[in-house]
Amino acid sequence: MSEEKNDSIEVSQILNPAESSMVLYEDFDVEQQVALFKKRADLFTKFKMIALTATNQLDWCDQEGTPYLEISGVFKAKAVLGLNIRYLELPKKTWSEDEMGKFYMYTTHVEVSHPFLGSTQAIGSASQRDPFFSKKPIYKNGKKVGTELKPAFEINEVNIKKKSGTNAISRGVHDLLALKNITWEELAQYKIQKTGKKVEYGKKGNGQKEEKPKITKEKVLELTEAAEKIAEQTGQKTEDILIEATAYKFKDKETEEIRNVPGESDLLKLTPARATHALKWMAGKLKDIEAEYES
Repeated sequence: MSEEKNDSIEVSQILNPAESSMVLYEDFDVEQQVALFKKRADLFTKFKMIALTATNQLDWCDQEGTPYLEISGVFKAKAVLGLNIRYLELPKKTWSEDEMGKFYMYTTHVEVSHPFLGSTQAIGSASQRDPFFSKKPIYKNGKKVGTELKPAFEINEVNIKKKSGTNAISRGVHDLLALKNITWEELAQYKIQKTGKKVEYGKKGNGQKEEKPKITKEKVLELTEAAEKIAEQTGQKTEDILIEATAYKFKDKETEEIRNVPGESDLLKLTPARATHALKWMAGKLKDIEAEYES
């Protein structure tokens, strides 16, 4: 019986890395591989150039000094390169909670691919708390003086669901074409100049930091009295009750992790929404205490 040839790696080769490497990479042509990588890099640059050429200045905004391709430009790049979008998970609704109470959000998981550029996966989300969907302007004497939250029935849930999908596609296209760290100098080659459209997070239109609304002294008194009532019934310290009442959890839209926000004993630091959340929590706590005594 003829001996069967065995091309598998011997145990001795695994134990001796130097010898094993010689066997595994004996026929590896370094120059050929380097030439291949250079060709791929050149091909990627050309595809990226085609995508950028398809956009114009209106498709870009200035995001804290860095150019950002808006959704109009994303779909132009998708169309001109023939990018394929595959939904790995359709918009999924989940619930979370913050200082203003419960709210819903949608998350969509997609794969963006191209025969020559490879593929990448991306997750996009949108929530009931997104300012674009949840806030409406407040006018006084014909002038806009601020914004306020819309009641739930005024918010279009279908639009939030769709937004999670477009956010996922946008993120995937940005990743596949490496657009996240592009500069205005690079875009100047394609006759795209720095735009006047700006996105500055946590700032007002004049560039100053937006101050959080503060609660009134009356609200501070109301919170303190509610905490003192609970303290009388439970024997806890008033300060400990306030810290417990003002703590809350929320779901991070980027990582989908549940994050804990610690409570606050300095009530003047609370926002009106967080104060309302704390009062609701303490009202529920008092009801539970009363129900326990009655039973």
